[in-house]
Amino acid sequence: MCNICNKLFRERSALRYHKMTHTGEKLYKCNLCGKVFTPRDNLECHAGSHSGERPYTCNLCGKAFVHRGSLHSHRRTHSGEKHYICIFCQKLFCDKSTLRYHTRTHSGEKPYKCNLCCKAFKRKFSLGIHTCNTAVDSAFISDKNGYLVFIYISMHLEIMIFLALKPYEGYVTQ
Repeated sequence: MCNICNKLFRERSALRYHKMTHTGEKLYKCNLCGKVFTPRDNLECHAGSHSGERPYTCNLCGKAFVHRGSLHSHRRTHSGEKHYICIFCQKLFCDKSTLRYHTRTHSGEKPYKCNLCCKAFKRKFSLGIHTCNTAVDSAFISDKNGYLVFIYISMHLEIMIFLALKPYEGYVTQ
C-alpha cells in the first residue's frame, strides 16, 4: 500500500513505480523526443507514437490504436457502455476525454490559446484548424534572379513569410 495516498497494489514493482508519480521522479527517456516516463512500459507504448505502429485493432470496425487502453475505451462506443457522468447535467459518456470536452461547455474553460491573436478554444484540434486557416493570401512568384519565392500573408498581426527556393528549371512560374 502507498504510504502517501493509501492506494493498494498486488506487486511491489507496481508500488515502486507508483511512488515515483508522487515524487515526480522519471526513469525512462525517449531518444526521439526527450519525453520522460516512470515505467518502461509507458515508454514502450509511447514509442508507437513515433513509429506509427498501431498493434491494437478493434475486431468490430478495424480501427487501430497505439495503446491497449485506447482500444478498451473505443470498444465502449460499440457496446454503448457509459461510465463517465457530467457533474453539471448528469449526461453520460463512454470515455473520459469526451466528458472533459463536454464539461467545458458548462465551465466556459478554453485552455488552448493562439499565441498570435489570443483567441481561445476548448479543443486542441480547434486551435490547429484556426492556425491552418488564418492565411489571408499566399502566392508563388519568381524574382529577378530566378528564385521561386513563396509569400504567405497571415491575418495574425499582418505577418508576411517569405521562402526563397533555389532556381530550378522544373518549377512553373508565372
